[in-house]
Amino acid sequence: DLNPFLVLYDTNGTSKLVSGDFNDSGESFYNAAARDRQANGFVLQVLDFDAEITFTVPATGDYTVMVDGTSFTTGFYFLTLTSDLTQAAVDSNASTLAADQRAVAASTDVIFTVTPRNVAGLALATSTVRTVELFDVTGGGMVNIGMTNGAGPWTFTETMPAGLGLRRFQARVDGVMMAQLREVSVHGALDGTASIVEAVNASLPSDGEASTTIRVGLRDAAGHELGNTGQTVSFTTSAGQLRSSTTQGSAISGEYDAASGLWSVTLVAPTTGTNVMVSAAVGATNLGAVVLDLTTPATAPASTGGGGSSGGGGGCALVSTSDGLWLVLLALGLVVVMGRARPVRARG
Repeated sequence: DLNPFLVLYDTNGTSKLVSGDFNDSGESFYNAAARDRQANGFVLQVLDFDAEITFTVPATGDYTVMVDGTSFTTGFYFLTLTSDLTQAAVDSNASTLAADQRAVAASTDVIFTVTPRNVAGLALATSTVRTVELFDVTGGGMVNIGMTNGAGPWTFTETMPAGLGLRRFQARVDGVMMAQLREVSVHGALDGTASIVEAVNASLPSDGEASTTIRVGLRDAAGHELGNTGQTVSFTTSAGQLRSSTTQGSAISGEYDAASGLWSVTLVAPTTGTNVMVSAAVGATNLGAVVLDLTTPATAPASTGGGGSSGGGGGCALVSTSDGLWLVLLALGLVVVMGRARPVRARG
């Protein structure tokens, strides 16, 4: 018979908070008719539930769940976690502020979107009426540049100033300041000298297989980041091959990543030579180049075989969660033909 016993411990790992054994909750799917191993009602191809704990977590932290018992069938145990994440309170750390552009020319409009989220990171209903404000916090001050009192979605269209520089923005929801900052670069004309060309790796083995990423950051004369306005960043290599997600060759266009604000390609090492130079340009504006050293490929060591072991039976899991969440912890059994049950520790 399979008779697991669940124990939930506090964040100190030793204080017992709550425990539950077989069919503690009384739901029908814990009975023999629901393929539980009790009374030989088990079907090998289907996981079955054997024990449950229902508990409201009092505070943020890591909680340890132990599975134990005195008459285990040899096999593996799985712990599953179900949470009721319906809290309606706005969390300052989980809420987000997004901008549709990270870098724009002076006097250009930028659309900001405020998404209130609860402590679990779930977006709250837009049907709720909230007071949402947007602040320009550049230089440490707080200038209220937008406010709405109503249902969502909560968006603001703001015109960036004529002056160049990095602007910082922050939101406030129902009087609670959100932790996240959103930065927008207000830039001038492209400057090739101030732009950045870099390689993730300084060297590559000349094996025809090793690769690294070549990245370009467009800048104006003062070093302000330029956004993606449809310009083409061209890459050229002296040896090896350049690749993107759509093409390859010795001269190709880079791909823009909105998250980093960089254009990039992948360089695949050649099989001969001592170095490789990759240059970049936008039209007639040269952005610079990066030189990578080529090294002698290493000889692969002889491989050795190895074995593994199977485990099961009792075990524990570390559950990281937040206050006010309603947890349901389920223990499941899966019979194996061979193997010795022993503790397994998982972190999730």
